[in-house]
Amino acid sequence: MTRRPPRSTLDRSSAASDVYKRQPEQRHAYKACRCSGVVRVDFIVTPEGKPYMIEINSIPGMSAGSIVPKQAKAMGMTLGEMFDLVIADTCRK
Repeated sequence: MTRRPPRSTLDRSSAASDVYKRQPEQRHAYKACRCSGVVRVDFIVTPEGKPYMIEINSIPGMSAGSIVPKQAKAMGMTLGEMFDLVIADTCRK
C-alpha cells in the first residue's frame, strides 16, 4: 500500500485542488445532514482516491490560522463579508 506524504509536505495547490474535487460530496453531506450556516466537512481519501467522510464540524474554528477564514480570503472576501452572506441567507429562510 502506498503511503501518502504527511500533510505538511503536500503541495498546497494539490491540496486545494483535492478540496475543490470534493465539493459534490461536501454539498451532499451538508444537505443530507440538514446543515445550515458555516460547517466544515472532513474526509479521508484513500491512496486510490476513494473519499470517506469522517465528520461534519458544525462549529469550525474561526481564528486566523483556521480553515474557514483562509477559505474566505481565497474567495476574495473578508470574514465579515462572509458572515454578512450567511446572515442574509439565514434571514431569507
